[in-house]
Amino acid sequence: MTTKYCARLGLIGFFIAAGFGACWAAVVAFLPVKVHLSATQPYSLITVRNQSAVPVTFETSLFRWQQRSGVDALIPSEDLVVSPPIFVVQAGKAQVVRIRLLDAPDAEAETHFRIIFNELSSTTRNKSGHLVAMTVSLPVFVAPISKVSANVETAVARSGQILTLTVANQGNVHAQLGRVYREKDGERDPNPVSMLGYVLPGNKREFTFEQPDYVIADALVAIFADGQEIRVPVPPPRQ
Repeated sequence: MTTKYCARLGLIGFFIAAGFGACWAAVVAFLPVKVHLSATQPYSLITVRNQSAVPVTFETSLFRWQQRSGVDALIPSEDLVVSPPIFVVQAGKAQVVRIRLLDAPDAEAETHFRIIFNELSSTTRNKSGHLVAMTVSLPVFVAPISKVSANVETAVARSGQILTLTVANQGNVHAQLGRVYREKDGERDPNPVSMLGYVLPGNKREFTFEQPDYVIADALVAIFADGQEIRVPVPPPRQ
């Protein structure tokens, strides 16, 4: 969804958080917000902390995460062990969820999963008084056995008053676009747009900007989670 200060990410309809130390859904925190597994580290832990006044029950589901033409796709999977699959977190308490890799990682490319935490028997109500259950999706990245290679290509296209930043991932691990700054007359705007978008290996994603101060920019500066910084020239308006 494109809004005045947000790029269109094209994400699936789950609550997805990345790039922060903890993911908060109502008064329940998940830490960490993404899991990294490898041949030398085949297991990890997620702590679910309930800071509400009532117990919260979650059921977990595991999916293989793919991207097709820039669109996320989730396929049910049993390639990881998620334990416990159903659990209750008492008020003011925490539950540790264990994640374990069953088979050896892929030799050449990173593999990707998402663990979906669905709240059961919700007691949270929205402004209209209807019960609203939490759904939290956390990514799991399994590193390949071969050498990790991060290789992204970027380009900006203009269509009228809209700029589209394309990020193509030619590496064998994911790329995470964290922030995008605009640059005008050699000066970088100190207030970036936070993107928080993943581009999986062999895929490309488009991020769209419609706000006026970006449309007149000379360049966009893309900052990735691994620290990589890429300056992308903006084509001038057609005369």
